[in-house]
Amino acid sequence: MYIFVQISFMKKAIAIIFLFLFVLIQSQTHRFFYTVNFKIDSLSNEYVKDLVVLDVDKDETKFYSNDFLTNDSIRIETGEYEFSYPKFKSSLKRKTGTGENTSYITLSPLYYSLKTNDIQHWKISDETKNIGNFKAQKATANFGGRHWEAWFSTELPFSEGPYKFRGLPGLILELKDSNENYLFSFVGNKNLAKKIDTTFFLENMNKEKPLLITDQQWKKLQVDYFINPMKDFDGDLIVEDKNGNKVKMNPRELTIRTQDHLRKNNNPIEIEKAIHYPKK
Repeated sequence: MYIFVQISFMKKAIAIIFLFLFVLIQSQTHRFFYTVNFKIDSLSNEYVKDLVVLDVDKDETKFYSNDFLTNDSIRIETGEYEFSYPKFKSSLKRKTGTGENTSYITLSPLYYSLKTNDIQHWKISDETKNIGNFKAQKATANFGGRHWEAWFSTELPFSEGPYKFRGLPGLILELKDSNENYLFSFVGNKNLAKKIDTTFFLENMNKEKPLLITDQQWKKLQVDYFINPMKDFDGDLIVEDKNGNKVKMNPRELTIRTQDHLRKNNNPIEIEKAIHYPKK
């Protein structure tokens, strides 16, 4: 009788511990860090590198540049926020476990949000390899006009990944397209005890709420900006050249320079959404 009561008590204690751990895990934010190397010009051999963050909790998954975290930490400490464009400009959030993404976009001087429902139809291979301390498995899919190769690990039981990529039976650790224009690599993770407040730099930009637009409206905004990027400026402008020297330019000169830049650096991660800018 004594032994039976003791065993029953131990079972209850173990159940309570597991319940506590489950609740604790559910209340945590799981933060994953990736490096991303990408080409803004598909014809160039040069890559731009950035550090990006994937935050996953039971309600939401968020993806953004680590630069936002750095600037927000300074804001919390000093009360001052200095906005700077990250190298990798795609920021978004979604309901965890779904492809219902809200992307956040800055097109000077305004802030926009764009809702999409994004699904990848993965083909899972038997091929495996080790990535750090994790055993990873290969999967492929077509998405956004590119063919993608992903390596995921069931040892990290999160059906999420960088950018809009998700839906595999484990966290995506590596991801690249077939032409190697975009390469994501997992570099570390940590668990945070509470839900992370990103309202200052993601859901809002320095207290400015985003304007919700459609995909067609976003395309039109980009074309309009290309046609007249200087419409909000008047008079001469001071810009820096490659050597850091300040140079005076009139709006027409800067318009031509901006248009050339947009034509050349037109390699979005979803290449099917690239804007067909007017030729010279």
